[in-house]
Amino acid sequence: MKDFDKFVSKNKATLFSLAEKNTKYDNHGRAVITSNDPWLKEDEWDKEYEELVANERNLSAISVVC
Repeated sequence: MKDFDKFVSKNKATLFSLAEKNTKYDNHGRAVITSNDPWLKEDEWDKEYEELVANERNLSAISVVC
């Protein structure tokens, strides 16, 4: 991880510039996802998210007595 941190620190301006060029913006300057972006219909994390939410509900339903 140290090598990655060094790389990012050394190339921060270049990385930011590339990210900015690859980002779509609306008329107000806000970053947006276009309707034809392949990530828009990405659902591979939906199951994990549903499990996380369910687990949080289960944990919040448990009363703990100290």
